[in-house]
This record gives sequence, C-alpha cells and structure tokens, in this order.
Amino acid sequence: MVNFTFEGKQYSLGFNRKSAAALENAGFNAYEIDNKGNIMIPLIVQASFMMNHKKMRSDEIDKIYEQIGNKDGFIVALVKEYRKTYESLIGSGDEDDENFIKWAET
Repeated sequence: MVNFTFEGKQYSLGFNRKSAAALENAGFNAYEIDNKGNIMIPLIVQASFMMNHKKMRSDEIDKIYEQIGNKDGFIVALVKEYRKTYESLIGSGDEDDENFIKWAET
C-alpha cells in the first residue's frame, strides 16, 4: 500500500483485482507510462483510490496529487501495487505443497 496523510486524513492507496481490472478497462497499460504519460498517469492515480476511498471525487484526487512530493517515485510505487494483482493471479504455488492442485499437460 501507498500511505500518506493529507489535511489530517489518512489515505491508503493500492489495488485489488476489481480496481486493477477497472483501470485496465479504462485503457491503462503500465508499459505506456513513458510514452503516454498524460493519459496513463492520471488513470493510475485516479484508480489507486478506488479500493479504499471509493467516494473520492476526481477533483479531490487531483488536488491531492498536486501536493504529492516525488511524483516519479509515487507513480513507481503505484505501478508496483498494481502489478501485485497480476502476480497474485499467476504466482507460482509450492510444487511440494499438498494443498495445490497438481496438473499435467497431455
């Protein structure tokens, strides 16, 4: 999570599968941040509030983002949080753990 305090209120930004899917449906592609920053950065910033701060208005989020220090590091941290949802989908299970389903390709 990316945590900070703004105007006396605690914020905790991150993603779950639902908010990450909404971000992707809006057109977000992490690989395009450098080439399409004017599109991708606002998308990820807005979506990062969805999981824990659903009722935030866009203008409120924009006001907070204007005050964020080290914006480059902030965006990198949000991308890391976003990628955790992807990793949770494809993360490898311990092959020796009997709780995992064993499968074979034929």
